[in-house]
Amino acid sequence: MERIIGTGYDEEKRAALESLQWDIAQRLLSLGVDAVLESGFWSRTERDQVRARAKELGAEARRIFLDIPREELRRRLAQRNAVLPPDSKFLVNLSDLDVCAKMFQRPTPDELG
Repeated sequence: MERIIGTGYDEEKRAALESLQWDIAQRLLSLGVDAVLESGFWSRTERDQVRARAKELGAEARRIFLDIPREELRRRLAQRNAVLPPDSKFLVNLSDLDVCAKMFQRPTPDELG
């Protein structure tokens, strides 16, 4: 992703990339092939929109939520950052993790069922 959107914090480029991912997934679904969208899907609204778009195509949307404890996320992030290539622009700071966690809307049981 870094090769396409740089640091990852460019919202315009990120939106363009997510649109392209959806276009590819939509084509796969129209061919009867499974597609996996791996994204933050941070808000209920965003998750509902993706489910509705999949349903319009006659596809079943399944949600998989990995509920990882904050300390484990922090450990994994520190490990990831420790092995980034020297010229990488995709550093995620531990403080970013805390900010993101506050913005994330946890899926409700009815979304996961």
